[in-house]
Amino acid sequence: MNKIKDIYIALNFFLSLNSFAQVKFEKVLGGAGYDYGYSVIQTYDRGYAIAGSTTSYGNGNSDAYLLKTDSMGVGLWTRTFGGLNIDQAYSIKQTKDSGLVMAGYTNSFGHGGYDMYVVKIDRNGDTAWTKTYGGTNWDFAYSIDQTIDGGYIIAGGTYSFGNGDEDFYLIKTDAVGDTLWTKTYGGLFQDEAKSVKQTSDKGYIICGYTKSFGAGNSDIYYIKTDSFGVVTWAKTLGDVGEDKGTSIIQKMDGGYALSGYVYDSVHLINQAYTVNMDVNGDTLWTLKNGSPNNAVSNSIVQSLDGGLVWAGRLNISAGDFYIFKDDINSIYVFSTTFGYLNAQEEAYCIQQTADKGYIIVGTTNGAGFGLNDVFLVKTDSTGFSTGSIVINVSEIQKKESAILIYPNPVSEDATIFVQLNTIVNAPVYLTVYNETGQIILTRKNIQSFFNNKEAKIPLNVSELNSGIYFIQISTTENSYSRKFIIQH
Repeated sequence: MNKIKDIYIALNFFLSLNSFAQVKFEKVLGGAGYDYGYSVIQTYDRGYAIAGSTTSYGNGNSDAYLLKTDSMGVGLWTRTFGGLNIDQAYSIKQTKDSGLVMAGYTNSFGHGGYDMYVVKIDRNGDTAWTKTYGGTNWDFAYSIDQTIDGGYIIAGGTYSFGNGDEDFYLIKTDAVGDTLWTKTYGGLFQDEAKSVKQTSDKGYIICGYTKSFGAGNSDIYYIKTDSFGVVTWAKTLGDVGEDKGTSIIQKMDGGYALSGYVYDSVHLINQAYTVNMDVNGDTLWTLKNGSPNNAVSNSIVQSLDGGLVWAGRLNISAGDFYIFKDDINSIYVFSTTFGYLNAQEEAYCIQQTADKGYIIVGTTNGAGFGLNDVFLVKTDSTGFSTGSIVINVSEIQKKESAILIYPNPVSEDATIFVQLNTIVNAPVYLTVYNETGQIILTRKNIQSFFNNKEAKIPLNVSELNSGIYFIQISTTENSYSRKFIIQH
């Protein structure tokens, strides 16, 4: 008996050490503009990769944004992808070759107004290939998954093809992004897919919302297909209000679980919605969370203990970054909010990590240097984090480029922050270009603004028209540029 007791004490001591050792942090990342994190994964090196959008960096109005951090959330490098118009990334996955694949949409490239946009990146952050998919109208990608054969499955919405206003759009590709087949699903009205996963039978499970079928307005819509995209079954959930599915997974028992939100017509609010299903998509139980406050669930994951954990938003002080866990029998386990008082925060993606904690990404306007910043939170297995937010804006910025413009967008007066790698002892030139490459303003020899390697340079743009511009700082050895937006 004493030996059993000793083993029990030792086991509990070990488990407490393991829990104590779980990494926890809260990080804010981004620049001076609008930066959003929509998807996060843990990478092969125990760090994290985040996909989203940025107006702080890149080439155009907004660019697809990729951030890589170490295991403590410290920024290692960033990349932007896109042209002069609107480009965004909504989904990221680790690939079998330890690289990354990212999906979203582009208004800069492709065939139509918007096209699905997929970028394959190697483990160092270098682009392996990019692809666009779609027709002459609008086409969007919101979710991507690597398939067992090494190719990819992409889900979103299309106005170019299908039966109605917008349809579910599913594309299967090979390993280099070449299309193998496409499918659309929907009726006469708006139907949009938000999440796709390959299932254990090599088919696919897709969820989103439909205005073509169901009880009214919009309903949660989820479809099971075979390996060629042929529908096995399709189901709707909802009432007469605005109900939407945001994320779906296959559980360890072969069934499915989805997250989303439903409209509460009594309290006139949205409630976060969790649905647990069997292998045929039939409902085992549902849960609504949030009342009497607005709540939205954007992402769901099954934890190693079988529980269901979702992340989204709960409107208490303003909009709080929120995670919520139930066990497999729908019994409450924990819920936690993160963020600043009276700020707008929202979580868009959650994943369980190798140490049994959780990594969550979203956005905040309550901290950082910009108008909106990427908010990255790592918790332990019980949903707790540090409670102390670290702003990493300058850390990534200094590694990526030598220039930061604040505020951005700017209406009248801005400040250009410059940091160079060497002490300035020769003329430095500042040039402003418009989006077509025309020189708008040139100021020579701004050397006097520098203190060793750093400078703060005032810039008045009141006489320039609203639009996209580029600042270039040039020395005899290097030049650095940064996009900024003027909004009068």
